[in-house]
Amino acid sequence: MSGYKDQDIDSGDVPQGISSGPVELSDLPSLRGLPLVGSAVAMRRNISATLERAARLGDVVRIHIGPRRLGTTLVGFFSPSGVQEVLTCRDGRLGKSGPVWTEAARWLGRGLLTSDGPRWARQRRTVSPMFAHAQLTRWQAVLEEEAARMAADVAAAAPATIDLSPPAVRLALRAVGRSVFGTGDLAALEALHHGIGLAS
Repeated sequence: MSGYKDQDIDSGDVPQGISSGPVELSDLPSLRGLPLVGSAVAMRRNISATLERAARLGDVVRIHIGPRRLGTTLVGFFSPSGVQEVLTCRDGRLGKSGPVWTEAARWLGRGLLTSDGPRWARQRRTVSPMFAHAQLTRWQAVLEEEAARMAADVAAAAPATIDLSPPAVRLALRAVGRSVFGTGDLAALEALHHGIGLAS
């Protein structure tokens, strides 16, 4: 998801994806929202459902937050080629600025997800060796093992209704712990997770 400056809404173009050329931002399909607030209320109530509705409109969709011309226009990229274009292009309008990104950074910290410009480039250079092909092959086995472990835990709890959030967090912690830190000690990883949350 990228935020466009208001003055760019009716002028300039947007990367449509690797295989097709740029299109005018004003020509993109737009998610229908409420008067004045756009899709702000829907995003606050259920962001996943709102993005799913947007994805049904096309691979690249405008999502208005707040009044037109005064609010923010988010552009959702819902295809692999579109995501690649956003992550690799240097279009200055595809930045992470505005109230949405400010709020995200407040909760998540200034990491790769929320940083921009030179800070983002520096962080990307730091972590890129971890995502070399050989590393990803090794991580795949770890992820498959941890996913199987989570599936077994969930199956053991059947037929009870369970909250999937805690096992999903454990899955992520174990996978990251084993692949990045070389440990599957859940207690230590939870302490690290808590510490990161406090630091952010």
